Amino acid sequence: MSNELTREQQKRVVVRNSQKIWLALLVPEVLTLGIFLVMAKFGNHTYQSDPLLRRICLTMSITVLMVTIPLGYFLRIQAYKKAWEGNAVTPLGYFNGNVKLWLCCLMAASLSIVFFYVTGFWPLLLIALAAFIVQVANYPTGRPMEPDEASYGNKSTS
Repeated sequence: MSNELTREQQKRVVVRNSQKIWLALLVPEVLTLGIFLVMAKFGNHTYQSDPLLRRICLTMSITVLMVTIPLGYFLRIQAYKKAWEGNAVTPLGYFNGNVKLWLCCLMAASLSIVFFYVTGFWPLLLIALAAFIVQVANYPTGRPMEPDEASYGNKSTS
């Protein structure tokens, strides 16, 4: 009996592992934000940051978000292109591409959360929320690993 997995088994394993990693990358964002919010609410930490620092942190957070999210999509597409076979992405290419996108989302969200803790400036949480939403919206389903039947002319329209 062979230890090699079939293509369908590989897809299932990759989707299941991708879902675990997707969740594992969401947990630090949620935990960090939760800890910082609790510390801000119940701790002795008083925010006396000057408006210039708040503006710098907000500008940096927006810039990082506007650079890392498109960069993450670009890296994912490049990983998909590199691993393109036939009319679908290989499981390894799917996994690598998605992890790159999720790490870019994590970087943008984490930076904004840390800046929020330093300054206490609430709009920074909106930047973190935007990165979080992008990551949540890219839940791994495995669809890019499925060949597009319509492009082969095999799919009936009726």
